[in-house]
Amino acid sequence: MAIAGALFIALREAFDFVKKGYDARKGPYELRELQRKEAAAEGEKTSLIRAPNADELRKHGQSAVERILDERFKKTSEDPLTPRRFIP
Repeated sequence: MAIAGALFIALREAFDFVKKGYDARKGPYELRELQRKEAAAEGEKTSLIRAPNADELRKHGQSAVERILDERFKKTSEDPLTPRRFIP
């Protein structure tokens, strides 16, 4: 029984030693991967080139009159519920 217990403890310690060595070798790779992801996120945040959204793609094919009307009647905020006078 004592031999089995000693063998179990020795195997557990050997496994922990091997695991620590593996983690130590894996650390620099994980650090480089995190740095690469951070650099990509920073580059994406500061990038000037971006893909157009659906509205921009739709506006690309519009005529000048349609663009002017879009700009004139663009809703930028909620309409307040105030009555307006009728202007003939």
